[in-house]
Order: sequence, then C-alpha cells, then structure tokens
Amino acid sequence: MPFNITLLGLHVHIHHKSINSNEYLLPYSTDASETYFMLAIALVVCYRIRNFLGINELFYMKWIRRLLLGLLILVILFIGFKYFQYRSAIQKVAAQLPGQSTVVQTAVGFVEYLKQGNSDKVVLLLHGTPGSYHTFRADVLLDQGFTVISPSRPGYFRTPLSSGETLEEQAVLYAALLDQLSIDSAAVIGFSGGGPSALLFASQFPQRCSGLVVLASSGRSFAEPSQNAIENMVMGSEFGRWTAYNALSGSFEDAAAEKAARYLQTAFFPMEQVAQGEQNDFKQFTSNWSVNLGAIECPTLIIHGTEDELIPFEEATYLQQQIPNATLLEKQGQDHFTVVFFEFEQNLQRAADFLNKTVE
Repeated sequence: MPFNITLLGLHVHIHHKSINSNEYLLPYSTDASETYFMLAIALVVCYRIRNFLGINELFYMKWIRRLLLGLLILVILFIGFKYFQYRSAIQKVAAQLPGQSTVVQTAVGFVEYLKQGNSDKVVLLLHGTPGSYHTFRADVLLDQGFTVISPSRPGYFRTPLSSGETLEEQAVLYAALLDQLSIDSAAVIGFSGGGPSALLFASQFPQRCSGLVVLASSGRSFAEPSQNAIENMVMGSEFGRWTAYNALSGSFEDAAAEKAARYLQTAFFPMEQVAQGEQNDFKQFTSNWSVNLGAIECPTLIIHGTEDELIPFEEATYLQQQIPNATLLEKQGQDHFTVVFFEFEQNLQRAADFLNKTVE
C-alpha cells in the first residue's frame, strides 16, 4: 500500500506492491523499496549535515562521489556473489535430475519418457510450459494403481523439437509412443501448457483416450502473457530466472509451498534444456490452431481457478460447453499457479478419483 512520510523536511512517497496468490502473500520488490528509502534518507541526512556545518560544496561533492563509488563496488561484489551462488545452484540442480528416463524412436520421431507402474490402467501425464518428464511426481497416481507414462514434450530435454513442433504433431507423437509400448489406450492428464496437445490427442484418437483431465488450460488460441522490457530481460536469462525464483521461493513457508518451489525449480532449470520447447509452446499457443472438441468421446474433467490470470476462467467454461461429456471443477479464488503448483498433489488426487470412477 502507498504511504507518505516526511523526514528532515523531505517528503517521501513509498509504494509497496504485493502479489496475492489466495492465502499466499508473496512480497514483490520489498527489499528494493526499503533500500531506496534508506538511501534517500542517507542522502538527505548528508545534505542537512553539510548545510549545518557549512561544508565546502566541492569537498561535499567529492565525498558524495566516493560514497557512490563505494556503493557501486558493493553492488558489483553482491552481484558477483549472487552469480557464484547461481552457478553452484544450477550445477546442483543438474546433478540431482533423475536419470531413469528412456529415449525411444517411434514412427514419427524420438521421445523421452518415464514409465512407472505395471497395471492395465495407464495414464499419460503431460507437463506444462516449461517442464519435462521429471517435473511432477506421480506418487498419487501410482498409489491409486495406475501405470504412469510421463513424456518430455518436444523441445524439452531429450525429446527433439523435430518429433512434434505443432500441437497436432505432438498428439500424433503420443499415439506413436503408445504404439511403441504396445498400449492400446490411456487416460490423459494435461497440466497448463500440456493441455492443448492432450485435448488434440483425445479429439484425434477418441478410441485410444479412455479419460481426460485438463488443468488450467485452453482449447483454442490464446495470447502470450504480456511482459514489460525488464521482465523480458530477467526471464530471458537463466541468471535472471534463478534470481526471480530464489526471491519467490524465499517467501514460501508451509510444506505445500515448499513442494511448489521444487516443482518450479525442476520445470525452469537448466534453462538450456527447456528454452527451445518453451519458445515453441508460445509460438504454437498463439498460432491459429484449433481442436474439434465435439469429437472427444471420453469422460472429461476440467479443473480451473476462477482467478487464473494467464488463462482466463472463461476458457474452462468454453471447454465444458464444447466437450460432450465434460465436468467442470471450479477452484474459487485460485489463480494459475495455485492450481498447477501449490495444489498439484490435491488436484492430481482429484484426477485419480475421477478416472477411477469413470474409466473402465
């Protein structure tokens, strides 16, 4: 909230901005606001002391320059320290990545995937933007007796973009993967950016899709989230992303939020493994793609937050209206990241319950 303060004759206006994610209050640029405020106070105090003591103007400016130079050196040292922390953290993330995935050549291209479980109830779990096969843990589905196949979508990690650049081609790739694994049909769960290709798979291969769950996703072209120049600069570099992620995760306190932080870490890093897929996703999402939602025959569950700022809730109601056998679960007051990250396990449990009841 904005507030005003008068100190030593100087009128200062402070604006404090927060991002409200339901019950989570994530501070935004709080440290920066306090730093600027304290710097302004320091300069005002110096100016007042200079006037009071009658210090020579040149002498005063010389010490101001020295002060600013000292601050610049401290900033450079701080950035260097943070960069060292960043490099160490990214190396640690890379070392901790699970290595159980398999790369197989299908009829349409190579695809990386992880298969867990051995039951006849098969679920194809599709990650969002960005991500890979290891982004989400499938413990909830495994506990419910499902076999889970988690592919890295084209452009992510070891699945080349050439295996499926368009959303339609990605749906064909999923079918080819099932062929390679000798699986006739599977239920599909698509999170966020994994939703469009999940919908296309269910539409193009209705006999092979036994059930469908889409979370915080869309069934038609939508605009890429707008970012200002500073946000583009920050999110366009791995160091910038790590800095933003580190600041965000520092505000997480409870267990659910800590899990969300881990999901964010595995989805965004290392950037060289996800950048191509992420860029292609937004290219495809904003292109003139379409899906015949009326051709989807399987039971469908749509989970969407009413306060989703990335994919408006209207997209969920559109899916419900167009898909013949669809159920919409409204998450009142929840935004995109709450559905996808903060309540990932709860929503995966809802998906498992739905599929157990509706899929034979």
